Amino acid sequence: MDATGSESRVYKKYYVHVTKDSSQLKINFEETEDVLPTNVGLNAKKESIEKISLSTMNGTILNDNMEFKNCKYMGSDETCITLTEPGEYIATVKYVNGTQVRYGIQATVNSSSFYFGTRLLEENQTVTVDLSEDKGDFSEYEIKNTNGSDVIKFTREGNSDIFHIEGVSEGNVYIDFPKNDEGKEGLLGLNINVQKIGSIIHVVVNRDYYDPYH
Repeated sequence: MDATGSESRVYKKYYVHVTKDSSQLKINFEETEDVLPTNVGLNAKKESIEKISLSTMNGTILNDNMEFKNCKYMGSDETCITLTEPGEYIATVKYVNGTQVRYGIQATVNSSSFYFGTRLLEENQTVTVDLSEDKGDFSEYEIKNTNGSDVIKFTREGNSDIFHIEGVSEGNVYIDFPKNDEGKEGLLGLNINVQKIGSIIHVVVNRDYYDPYH
């Protein structure tokens, strides 16, 4: 910790070797930079998977038929594959009915662990939101963030209350419906979050309702 209170940490990893010499246990520490094969859990259906393939972000196939298994990942039971090298990958889950789902995976070396730090995104680049049953007037809308058009493409389907949101780059965007007053019950706007790993984009949309109690 330096004079300003900023803290920095240096991690070291060791294998611990325990041997028995006569009646005594001897412990030796072997320093290492090893990173062990690491499970990554895909939020996939656990039945009816035909195969899982792994590729680089530019589409180069690394393994067209990955071995997979059920395991605990982030506290949940998931369908897991194992990574042995750091990097960014696309895992494609193909089901026996012909449908497929793609996942972006980021694996980074973690200095404080023998395992990769992992991040996972299911591909979900476009979201359609139907507001026809929500209270409010959605005939006008405004993208509040100055860089909002760089993060998403937001379009209305004709004169309907159906909107299409396509993620472009990482960020958060708020869509305001100015004809819906703050003091009137109904939908005020949409909170949109876009995340990316390589070319894989995941869009999440949450409705922002007027809450008379806050």
